[in-house]
Amino acid sequence: YASGEKVRFDGYFCLNGGQTKVTICPGSNRISKNELLDILIPLIRMEFAVFLDKPKHYTEYGKERIAEAVKKTEVALKETERKIRCVQEEESSAYMEYRSGKILQKDYVSFKMKQAGRLEELEKQRAAAEKEKKALDKQAAEYLAAIKALLKLKDGKEFTKDMVEAFIEKIYVYPEKRIEVLFTVMAECLEGVG
Repeated sequence: YASGEKVRFDGYFCLNGGQTKVTICPGSNRISKNELLDILIPLIRMEFAVFLDKPKHYTEYGKERIAEAVKKTEVALKETERKIRCVQEEESSAYMEYRSGKILQKDYVSFKMKQAGRLEELEKQRAAAEKEKKALDKQAAEYLAAIKALLKLKDGKEFTKDMVEAFIEKIYVYPEKRIEVLFTVMAECLEGVG
């Protein structure tokens, strides 16, 4: 203030307006942290009202869906690894036949090149399955964190960083304290449970 007094403003506003002196972001395009929480907490409670009535159902449902996806990925990974072993065994057998003179060198080289292509494709499949499994493990952790965050909100505890990270992708602030909230995929998962 002009008097030299300093006041801390915990809130959100558009940096563009102040830094670039353009009128894209009007001065009224700001909201305090408390005003934002006063809007967000009831919004999230309303958005997840069905979940908050049956948290055990949703917790079990989420764990089961993720466990099913992990199991499916693990089966695909084991099958790919089995195929890789088969290709390697076939190659080893062909090499023994070549060394014993049962097949010609050109036939062995042609077979080995074909096997190399199959092996490369299988290695890509294995890498994709391992990546999918890691992603599912991460999703499981995020899902459980989201549920814990919601249960804290149900108990009336403070709105936390975990809740924001679990459910909110973006918040747009407009003039006159109007906001738009984009929920995360995790939020959509919880909404879609029946």
